[in-house]
Amino acid sequence: MHGRAVLDRRECRARPERSADVAPNPGQADREKGVDYVGSKTNRPAPHLAYASSQTAMRPIRTAYVTTQDPSDIRSWSGLDYYIAKTLSSQAFELDPLGPLETKYESLFKIKEAAFRVGLRRHHPRDREPTIAKHYARQIMTKLRSDHKLAFAVGTLAIPYLECTQPIAFWSDATWATMVDFYPVYSNLSAQSLENGHALEQAALAKSSLAIYSSEWAARSAIADYGLDPECVAVVPFGANMDGQLSDREAADVVARRDKRSCRLLFIGAEWERKGGPLAIELARELNEAGLATQIDVVGPWPARTNPPPFVRPFGFVDKSSPDGQALLRRLLLEAHFLVLPSRAEAYGVVLCEAAAHAVPVLATNVGGIPTIVREGVNGKLFDRDAGAECYAEFVRGVFGTAAYRSLALSSLGEYRSRLNWNVAGARVRELVEGVV
Repeated sequence: MHGRAVLDRRECRARPERSADVAPNPGQADREKGVDYVGSKTNRPAPHLAYASSQTAMRPIRTAYVTTQDPSDIRSWSGLDYYIAKTLSSQAFELDPLGPLETKYESLFKIKEAAFRVGLRRHHPRDREPTIAKHYARQIMTKLRSDHKLAFAVGTLAIPYLECTQPIAFWSDATWATMVDFYPVYSNLSAQSLENGHALEQAALAKSSLAIYSSEWAARSAIADYGLDPECVAVVPFGANMDGQLSDREAADVVARRDKRSCRLLFIGAEWERKGGPLAIELARELNEAGLATQIDVVGPWPARTNPPPFVRPFGFVDKSSPDGQALLRRLLLEAHFLVLPSRAEAYGVVLCEAAAHAVPVLATNVGGIPTIVREGVNGKLFDRDAGAECYAEFVRGVFGTAAYRSLALSSLGEYRSRLNWNVAGARVRELVEGVV
């Protein structure tokens, strides 16, 4: 969306005359198709990062804020419902939260889900049930008011059946097509669930004036898999779900204080296998066996019935919504040389933005939405999904304790400041929404 406002929601329906082909990598081809990357060098300079307290120059936009979960709960969807609301509010969106929404017949659909799993050995996620989506829409429609200028949703689950006069915009990290056979919970699906998911996604996209995605990976799918008009699609990365940032002097001091004799790795993930926990541990083992003393801190559940090796410090679940939890995570990040996230599947990965905010380079897989966050040689290193621990270890040994590491750490903070924070994201979303209200 470069210089052309979206004026008519009908323009967001599929346009058969347009090619659905999309480039495999972000860049000029994406920009030509209307996939707008907020971190591109072609964009205007990023605004100042401090949360703006005076927005008198902006006209307020009364907005129905649509979430299926409680947006005041910082633990909801890894904090995204909460931080997106905070971001929009800083840009003069006057939000009326319409969530949490009731999930109709949830107990019944849990039984149905279990029956498919046990009887047919198929996944049948209840969040793709049309009955639930219809009830979401009915709840929203009873809460919408005439003074709402916009319905802004986090994700698409609540909007396939939404009928309203207000333009609809959403911000999401994936399409249904990208999740199928990518995340374990959306693999080996029942035929009914697969069909429902595609139908709901298509309906949600057709109703929307503005489709914002956190990555090129998701945006390309909306265009290629659902025929969405590229003029209605934008890419705006999510920010870091932790408050505060380092000054230049603090960042230089933090990086200088990191141990030059032993390596500290950090792994953060609630889903051990999907996030690549076993590979992260193998990396630490490989480095130790190669002669580089290495410790890995693990935040999240440790696998049951197994004891961690001596070079592992397991911290279990850390509640980021508490001051103590925030302080612990901040300390672990500041002490780490690298964040390791070798995910098997990842739609985005907010923790990668949080690493950048603390001048921590990341080692991650080149899957899903991760390449939008991690720029090779700028704030980390991307590896093929099938790369072994030795590949990661070779890179770590090559830069550990060198000037190249210091440069990588400080440029990681630069990436956070320029494009991986909520202020930059909020300003871009405000600009995009101005084209539809």
